[in-house]
Amino acid sequence: MLIHENLGIIDTECVIELNIKSLMAENLKIIGKTFTVFIKKEPEGIFMQTFMDSSLKEKLMLNPDAFQSISGYLSYTEKFENPAILEFMESLVKIKTAMLHQPYLKDGKLYIPVSYRHTFSREISDAILPMTVIPGMVTDVEIHPVGGTLEILQRRNRERPVKVLRFSVSAGAHTDRNLISALEEVDSLGRVVNDYGSGDKFHIAVLTKKPLPLNVSIESIPGMEMAYWVNLESPLLGKLLRKANSRGIYLDINFIRIENGRIIFTQFVPKMMAMSYIQILYNTSLEEIKRNDVAVELVSDLSDYILQYI
Repeated sequence: MLIHENLGIIDTECVIELNIKSLMAENLKIIGKTFTVFIKKEPEGIFMQTFMDSSLKEKLMLNPDAFQSISGYLSYTEKFENPAILEFMESLVKIKTAMLHQPYLKDGKLYIPVSYRHTFSREISDAILPMTVIPGMVTDVEIHPVGGTLEILQRRNRERPVKVLRFSVSAGAHTDRNLISALEEVDSLGRVVNDYGSGDKFHIAVLTKKPLPLNVSIESIPGMEMAYWVNLESPLLGKLLRKANSRGIYLDINFIRIENGRIIFTQFVPKMMAMSYIQILYNTSLEEIKRNDVAVELVSDLSDYILQYI
Protein backbone atom coordinates (compact mmCIF):
# COMPACT_ATOMS: atom_id res chain seq x y z
CA MET A 1 0.00 0.00 0.00
CA LEU A 2 1.35 3.42 -0.98
CA ILE A 3 0.90 6.69 0.87
CA HIS A 4 -1.07 8.44 -1.86
CA GLU A 5 -3.60 5.58 -2.05
CA ASN A 6 -5.37 6.52 1.20
CA LEU A 7 -6.14 9.47 3.47
CA GLY A 8 -4.87 7.85 6.66
CA ILE A 9 -6.57 8.25 10.05
CA ILE A 10 -6.36 12.01 10.57
CA ASP A 11 -9.14 14.31 9.38
CA THR A 12 -8.68 17.48 11.45
CA GLU A 13 -5.95 20.05 11.95
CA CYS A 14 -5.56 22.62 14.71
CA VAL A 15 -3.12 25.54 14.46
CA ILE A 16 -2.57 27.61 17.58
CA GLU A 17 -1.01 31.08 17.19
CA LEU A 18 1.09 32.29 20.12
CA ASN A 19 2.49 35.64 21.11
CA ILE A 20 6.09 35.17 22.30
CA LYS A 21 9.00 37.32 23.39
CA SER A 22 11.59 36.64 20.70
CA LEU A 23 14.23 38.83 19.06
CA MET A 24 14.29 36.49 16.09
CA ALA A 25 10.53 36.60 15.60
CA GLU A 26 10.57 40.40 15.64
CA ASN A 27 13.48 40.54 13.19
CA LEU A 28 11.98 38.02 10.78
CA LYS A 29 8.65 39.85 10.75
CA ILE A 30 10.06 42.32 8.21
CA ILE A 31 11.14 39.48 5.86
CA GLY A 32 7.53 38.34 5.40
CA LYS A 33 8.10 34.58 5.12
CA THR A 34 7.66 31.57 7.39
CA PHE A 35 10.59 29.92 9.18
CA THR A 36 10.80 26.53 10.86
CA VAL A 37 11.79 26.37 14.50
CA PHE A 38 12.77 23.63 16.91
CA ILE A 39 11.78 23.89 20.56
CA LYS A 40 13.89 21.89 22.97
CA LYS A 41 14.48 21.36 26.66
CA GLU A 42 18.00 21.70 28.03
CA PRO A 43 19.30 21.65 31.62
CA GLU A 44 19.49 25.46 31.48
CA GLY A 45 15.86 25.87 30.35
CA ILE A 46 13.61 25.88 27.27
CA PHE A 47 15.12 27.10 23.98
CA MET A 48 13.87 27.90 20.48
CA GLN A 49 16.18 27.29 17.52
CA THR A 50 15.20 29.12 14.31
CA PHE A 51 16.46 28.08 10.86
CA MET A 52 16.91 30.31 7.83
CA ASP A 53 18.82 30.73 4.58
CA SER A 54 22.38 32.03 4.92
CA SER A 55 21.56 35.05 2.76
CA LEU A 56 19.42 36.54 5.54
CA LYS A 57 22.25 37.00 8.02
CA GLU A 58 23.11 40.51 6.89
CA LYS A 59 19.45 41.59 6.80
CA LEU A 60 18.76 40.90 10.47
CA MET A 61 19.61 43.32 13.25
CA LEU A 62 21.18 40.67 15.46
CA ASN A 63 24.72 39.95 16.53
CA PRO A 64 26.31 38.06 13.56
CA ASP A 65 28.37 35.99 15.99
CA ALA A 66 25.18 34.56 17.52
CA PHE A 67 24.36 32.61 14.36
CA GLN A 68 25.45 29.02 13.81
CA SER A 69 26.28 28.00 10.24
CA ILE A 70 25.18 24.43 9.37
CA SER A 71 25.67 22.96 5.87
CA GLY A 72 24.59 26.04 3.96
CA TYR A 73 21.93 27.37 6.33
CA LEU A 74 21.87 29.32 9.57
CA SER A 75 20.37 28.74 12.99
CA TYR A 76 19.78 31.12 15.88
CA THR A 77 19.01 29.89 19.40
CA GLU A 78 17.29 31.90 22.12
CA LYS A 79 15.86 31.05 25.52
CA PHE A 80 12.15 31.02 26.34
CA GLU A 81 11.13 32.66 29.59
CA ASN A 82 7.87 30.70 29.81
CA PRO A 83 8.00 26.86 29.86
CA ALA A 84 4.27 26.60 29.08
CA ILE A 85 4.81 26.19 25.33
CA LEU A 86 6.87 23.02 25.66
CA GLU A 87 4.45 21.69 28.28
CA PHE A 88 1.62 22.31 25.79
CA MET A 89 3.44 20.43 23.03
CA GLU A 90 4.15 17.50 25.36
CA SER A 91 0.46 17.36 26.35
CA LEU A 92 -0.59 17.17 22.70
CA VAL A 93 1.48 14.10 21.91
CA LYS A 94 -0.12 12.21 24.78
CA ILE A 95 -3.41 12.27 22.86
CA LYS A 96 -3.82 9.02 21.01
CA THR A 97 -4.20 10.13 17.37
CA ALA A 98 -2.48 13.50 17.70
CA MET A 99 0.56 14.22 15.54
CA LEU A 100 2.51 17.33 16.37
CA HIS A 101 3.93 19.09 13.31
CA GLN A 102 6.99 21.32 13.18
CA PRO A 103 6.34 24.76 14.70
CA TYR A 104 7.12 27.87 12.64
CA LEU A 105 7.45 31.65 12.90
CA LYS A 106 5.35 33.99 10.79
CA ASP A 107 4.62 37.72 11.19
CA GLY A 108 6.28 37.74 14.60
CA LYS A 109 4.09 34.95 15.99
CA LEU A 110 4.81 31.29 16.81
CA TYR A 111 2.51 28.72 15.23
CA ILE A 112 2.10 25.18 16.57
CA PRO A 113 0.12 22.84 14.26
CA VAL A 114 -1.27 19.44 15.27
CA SER A 115 -3.36 16.97 13.29
CA TYR A 116 -5.66 14.32 14.74
CA ARG A 117 -8.88 12.37 14.27
CA HIS A 118 -12.02 14.36 14.99
CA THR A 119 -13.16 11.87 17.64
CA PHE A 120 -10.38 13.24 19.87
CA SER A 121 -11.51 16.88 19.63
CA ARG A 122 -12.39 16.98 23.34
CA GLU A 123 -8.89 15.90 24.34
CA ILE A 124 -7.34 18.53 22.04
CA SER A 125 -9.58 21.21 23.56
CA ASP A 126 -8.53 20.15 27.06
CA ALA A 127 -4.85 20.55 26.05
CA ILE A 128 -5.43 24.03 24.60
CA LEU A 129 -7.42 25.37 27.56
CA PRO A 130 -4.44 25.99 29.92
CA MET A 131 -2.74 28.05 27.21
CA THR A 132 -5.77 30.32 26.72
CA VAL A 133 -5.80 31.42 30.37
CA ILE A 134 -2.22 32.76 30.18
CA PRO A 135 -2.67 36.53 29.60
CA GLY A 136 -1.67 37.57 26.07
CA MET A 137 -0.29 34.15 25.09
CA VAL A 138 -2.84 32.82 22.58
CA THR A 139 -3.69 35.24 19.77
CA ASP A 140 -5.66 32.85 17.53
CA VAL A 141 -6.80 29.23 17.22
CA GLU A 142 -7.87 27.68 13.91
CA ILE A 143 -9.45 24.23 13.65
CA HIS A 144 -10.46 22.85 10.27
CA PRO A 145 -10.98 19.53 8.41
CA VAL A 146 -8.14 18.16 6.28
CA GLY A 147 -7.98 15.48 3.62
CA GLY A 148 -5.13 13.52 5.15
CA THR A 149 -1.42 13.97 5.73
CA LEU A 150 -0.48 14.68 2.12
CA GLU A 151 -2.75 17.72 2.06
CA ILE A 152 -0.92 19.10 5.11
CA LEU A 153 2.45 18.38 3.50
CA GLN A 154 1.54 20.05 0.20
CA ARG A 155 0.39 23.18 2.01
CA ARG A 156 3.56 23.28 4.09
CA ASN A 157 5.71 22.78 1.00
CA ARG A 158 4.41 26.00 -0.54
CA GLU A 159 5.88 28.07 2.30
CA ARG A 160 8.65 25.88 3.74
CA PRO A 161 9.98 23.56 0.99
CA VAL A 162 10.14 19.86 1.83
CA LYS A 163 12.32 17.00 0.59
CA VAL A 164 10.93 13.45 0.40
CA LEU A 165 13.38 10.81 1.58
CA ARG A 166 12.67 7.10 1.22
CA PHE A 167 15.09 4.43 2.40
CA SER A 168 14.93 0.78 3.36
CA VAL A 169 16.69 -1.55 5.80
CA SER A 170 16.46 -5.30 6.22
CA ALA A 171 13.75 -6.59 8.55
CA GLY A 172 16.48 -8.16 10.67
CA ALA A 173 17.33 -4.68 11.94
CA HIS A 174 14.20 -4.85 14.12
CA THR A 175 13.64 -7.08 17.10
CA ASP A 176 10.05 -8.26 16.54
CA ARG A 177 10.38 -10.19 13.28
CA ASN A 178 7.00 -11.92 13.72
CA LEU A 179 5.27 -8.56 13.84
CA ILE A 180 7.19 -7.34 10.79
CA SER A 181 6.19 -10.49 8.85
CA ALA A 182 2.53 -10.05 9.83
CA LEU A 183 2.55 -6.44 8.61
CA GLU A 184 4.06 -7.51 5.28
CA GLU A 185 1.49 -10.27 4.74
CA VAL A 186 -1.49 -7.90 4.99
CA ASP A 187 0.01 -5.20 2.69
CA SER A 188 0.10 -2.50 5.34
CA LEU A 189 1.07 1.15 5.61
CA GLY A 190 1.89 2.62 9.00
CA ARG A 191 2.39 6.16 10.20
CA VAL A 192 4.29 6.85 13.41
CA VAL A 193 2.37 8.97 15.93
CA ASN A 194 3.20 10.28 19.40
CA ASP A 195 6.96 10.22 18.77
CA TYR A 196 7.98 13.66 20.08
CA GLY A 197 11.01 12.95 22.27
CA SER A 198 10.36 9.20 22.12
CA GLY A 199 12.74 6.36 22.87
CA ASP A 200 12.84 3.25 20.67
CA LYS A 201 9.19 2.22 21.09
CA PHE A 202 6.69 3.71 18.67
CA HIS A 203 2.92 3.86 18.44
CA ILE A 204 1.92 3.39 14.81
CA ALA A 205 -1.44 3.85 13.07
CA VAL A 206 -1.60 1.07 10.47
CA LEU A 207 -3.96 0.64 7.52
CA THR A 208 -4.10 -2.77 5.80
CA LYS A 209 -5.69 -4.45 2.79
CA LYS A 210 -6.35 -7.66 4.76
CA PRO A 211 -7.35 -8.24 8.40
CA LEU A 212 -4.45 -8.16 10.84
CA PRO A 213 -4.59 -10.68 13.73
CA LEU A 214 -4.90 -8.94 17.11
CA ASN A 215 -2.48 -9.53 19.98
CA VAL A 216 -0.74 -7.58 22.76
CA SER A 217 1.03 -5.40 20.17
CA ILE A 218 -1.95 -4.90 17.83
CA GLU A 219 -5.41 -3.47 18.53
CA SER A 220 -8.21 -2.26 16.28
CA ILE A 221 -8.88 1.45 15.82
CA PRO A 222 -12.55 1.99 16.76
CA GLY A 223 -14.82 3.13 13.95
CA MET A 224 -12.42 2.27 11.11
CA GLU A 225 -12.14 -0.91 9.05
CA MET A 226 -8.72 -2.47 8.41
CA ALA A 227 -7.15 0.07 10.78
CA TYR A 228 -4.99 -0.81 13.78
CA TRP A 229 -2.78 0.57 16.54
CA VAL A 230 0.56 -1.23 16.46
CA ASN A 231 3.36 -0.96 19.01
CA LEU A 232 6.72 -1.42 17.30
CA GLU A 233 10.23 -1.25 18.72
CA SER A 234 12.80 0.23 16.34
CA PRO A 235 16.23 1.10 17.78
CA LEU A 236 17.32 2.40 14.37
CA LEU A 237 14.39 4.82 14.01
CA GLY A 238 14.73 5.85 17.65
CA LYS A 239 18.39 6.69 17.27
CA LEU A 240 17.72 8.50 13.97
CA LEU A 241 15.10 10.74 15.52
CA ARG A 242 17.20 11.52 18.59
CA LYS A 243 20.21 12.47 16.45
CA ALA A 244 18.04 14.54 14.12
CA ASN A 245 16.45 16.28 17.11
CA SER A 246 19.91 17.09 18.50
CA ARG A 247 20.54 19.09 15.30
CA GLY A 248 17.11 20.69 15.27
CA ILE A 249 15.78 18.49 12.45
CA TYR A 250 12.22 17.68 13.43
CA LEU A 251 10.83 14.73 11.43
CA ASP A 252 7.17 14.90 12.31
CA ILE A 253 5.90 12.60 9.53
CA ASN A 254 7.28 9.06 9.28
CA PHE A 255 5.64 6.33 7.20
CA ILE A 256 6.57 2.65 7.39
CA ARG A 257 5.76 -0.28 5.13
CA ILE A 258 7.34 -3.69 4.56
CA GLU A 259 8.13 -5.18 1.18
CA ASN A 260 10.30 -8.15 0.18
CA GLY A 261 11.70 -8.54 3.69
CA ARG A 262 12.77 -4.91 3.92
CA ILE A 263 11.33 -2.12 6.02
CA ILE A 264 10.74 1.00 3.94
CA PHE A 265 10.70 4.38 5.68
CA THR A 266 9.34 7.47 3.95
CA GLN A 267 10.14 10.74 5.70
CA PHE A 268 9.68 14.42 4.93
CA VAL A 269 12.58 16.71 5.77
CA PRO A 270 12.91 20.50 5.56
CA LYS A 271 14.73 21.02 2.25
CA MET A 272 17.60 23.04 3.69
CA MET A 273 18.34 20.26 6.20
CA ALA A 274 18.11 17.27 3.86
CA MET A 275 21.85 16.69 3.38
CA SER A 276 22.53 16.96 7.11
CA TYR A 277 19.87 14.32 7.72
CA ILE A 278 21.23 11.96 5.06
CA GLN A 279 24.62 12.10 6.79
CA ILE A 280 22.92 11.21 10.07
CA LEU A 281 21.11 8.34 8.35
CA TYR A 282 24.26 6.67 7.05
CA ASN A 283 26.21 7.18 10.26
CA THR A 284 23.38 5.80 12.37
CA SER A 285 23.00 2.74 10.16
CA LEU A 286 26.66 1.90 10.58
CA GLU A 287 26.43 2.33 14.35
CA GLU A 288 23.19 0.42 14.87
CA ILE A 289 23.41 -2.38 12.30
CA LYS A 290 27.23 -2.58 12.16
CA ARG A 291 27.15 -2.40 8.38
CA ASN A 292 25.75 -0.11 5.70
CA ASP A 293 22.38 -1.80 5.27
CA VAL A 294 20.58 1.40 4.26
CA ALA A 295 19.38 1.65 0.66
CA VAL A 296 18.32 5.22 -0.15
CA GLU A 297 15.62 4.88 -2.80
CA LEU A 298 14.30 8.40 -3.19
CA VAL A 299 15.49 11.92 -2.42
CA SER A 300 13.35 14.52 -4.16
CA ASP A 301 11.56 17.82 -3.78
CA LEU A 302 7.91 17.26 -2.90
CA SER A 303 5.81 17.74 -6.05
CA ASP A 304 2.60 16.51 -7.65
CA TYR A 305 4.73 14.34 -9.93
CA ILE A 306 6.58 12.62 -7.10
CA LEU A 307 3.39 11.96 -5.10
CA GLN A 308 2.42 9.12 -7.43
CA TYR A 309 5.57 7.21 -6.42
CA ILE A 310 5.13 7.39 -2.66
